[in-house]
Amino acid sequence: MPQTRLGIIGAGELGKQVAEIAMSTGSWSSIAFFDDQRKQGEQVEGHPVVGKTQDIIETLDKGDLDGVILGIGFHHFNVRKHWSKIGQEWPWATLMGQGCIVAPSAQIGKGSILYPGTIIDRKVTIDSHNLLNFGCVIAHDCFLGPNNFLAPSVTLSGFVRMGSRNFVGSGSVISSRITLGDDNLIGAGSVVVRDVPSGVKAYGNPAKEK
Repeated sequence: MPQTRLGIIGAGELGKQVAEIAMSTGSWSSIAFFDDQRKQGEQVEGHPVVGKTQDIIETLDKGDLDGVILGIGFHHFNVRKHWSKIGQEWPWATLMGQGCIVAPSAQIGKGSILYPGTIIDRKVTIDSHNLLNFGCVIAHDCFLGPNNFLAPSVTLSGFVRMGSRNFVGSGSVISSRITLGDDNLIGAGSVVVRDVPSGVKAYGNPAKEK
């Protein structure tokens, strides 16, 4: 197999998970981390930290990476937005873990990560840099804008439209034809039955703004 090296921005817990998913796909032969909090040459679960985030562009220019992906969590949506904007032309990878089911008519954007067991139904559109954790189910005709985080076992019913930088907690259900704006936090186990504007924290069944 030819050498295919993936650069992961961030070597924290999320970065480690992303590295494991990437290696499990068989599409990448090696991982290189970029992290501002770690020393160059440090090993993170067997993968080297090759530099700070400022070194990514030079490494790409040298042709030393075949792909790059964000390993930065939802607590740092602003940092994720920063790198996705700077790197619009970068070779962003798209990762799909073991056991994912993706309908042929679905579209998965660059830099997105589907954890194992994710199910994507027909005519779903997922924009760039989304993260869907274990066992998420996205029903037909849903649309997700960029940079959303769905925790394990989130279900989106049909025709849901979601903006950007939303976090949806574990086990939550978004009812059909619901629209979510940007920068919302939906608490774990919530059932969303009404549209949610931007900048809202909502919890419960049915979910209510807190």
